[in-house]
Amino acid sequence: VRIGCEYYAKGKNKEAMQYCEKAAALDNIDGQYNLAIYYSEERNNKQALVYFEKAASQGHRYAQMVLAFYYTQGKGVVQDFAKAAYYLELATENGQRGFQNARIEYSKGKMKYEVGHICRYLAEQQNLAVAQYQIGCDKVAAARALSWHENGAGYYKEALKYFELAAQQGYRDAKEKCKEMLSAIGAENSRQIDEYMEEAMSYLKSAANLGSEEAQQILEYCEEQGFI
Repeated sequence: VRIGCEYYAKGKNKEAMQYCEKAAALDNIDGQYNLAIYYSEERNNKQALVYFEKAASQGHRYAQMVLAFYYTQGKGVVQDFAKAAYYLELATENGQRGFQNARIEYSKGKMKYEVGHICRYLAEQQNLAVAQYQIGCDKVAAARALSWHENGAGYYKEALKYFELAAQQGYRDAKEKCKEMLSAIGAENSRQIDEYMEEAMSYLKSAANLGSEEAQQILEYCEEQGFI
């Protein structure tokens, strides 16, 4: 497989395919996946499907994601949302990282399939719980990478919406995820108040030191209420 990738990087696709075929014949999962990519580039969807399925059956997460795309879009196969959900479920179980930013790239980026589109379509148009749950996980991952000021709490709220949809169908631990999101949103709100309160107090104290009676009255009120 490594030699095949080296040939592919040099633009020697024929040689690359030969090595991938040898690896795939030995049930090498990466060889099967790379061979599927090659056939897809050559517009041979029938053969691509064969090797994507072989790789997916061995647990190749991205092969599972591609198959979810194939069956959602009816690409080289009869459109089948049940099979799309099946492969999406396998990919979900096969990795905790979300799909929102994941991409399947063919031919050095010339063809890109946004896997997030699969999830959104299945979640919103087909009401599939696995897709709703996965989008929720994506939003949580995004929220954890951001601060409140960068709309981290907004992602938690979006995650809550999708987890609620999945929970309505009794999917997995979606109900527990809803509780987690409510707690996370509350924590973010609390943090926002603390940050803004500290900043506000700093400005009020500066104004009071300069003789602002209004600022002094507000500071006294905040102290009486236990805010400071």
